[in-house]
Amino acid sequence: MVPLASLDESCALLLDYEIKFQKSDTTMINSFCEGESIGVGDTIYRTSVTFHRKINRGALCDRTVHLNLTVNPIIRYHQDLVICQGDSVTVGDTIYKSDGIFIRAVKLANGCDSLVTTNLTVEELYLASMVDLFITQGDSAELTSLVDSPGNYECFWQPP
Repeated sequence: MVPLASLDESCALLLDYEIKFQKSDTTMINSFCEGESIGVGDTIYRTSVTFHRKINRGALCDRTVHLNLTVNPIIRYHQDLVICQGDSVTVGDTIYKSDGIFIRAVKLANGCDSLVTTNLTVEELYLASMVDLFITQGDSAELTSLVDSPGNYECFWQPP
């Protein structure tokens, strides 16, 4: 700093200050979901990329940007399911009870969706009625049920 005694009669002060050249490095690590994009500067990225870019700012500073982008793929899952009439299947927060092909997006831990395709078949269970059978209290009778397809079945009698 110039001492006050060195000022001239116009009170003009000469300042001699040098701006130091600065260099800066920035590292960006980011991920995004398949089908999305991310913009960095004037460039839009839609795929995974590792990139180094030097940005010159004249005589004062330079900046180098290290960019590491990862695209998280959409997980696609297909399931063929068969249920009995009256049963249901839950995928994510959706419940299915009828025949059809259903596509449902389910959020994963990384924030991206997975697509679950469910091909659902609902089988009807046909029951044939028997002739009325009357028995006296204390007697017993054998009842037989026949099924067309293998599986685990339960019989319920109404009234109990």
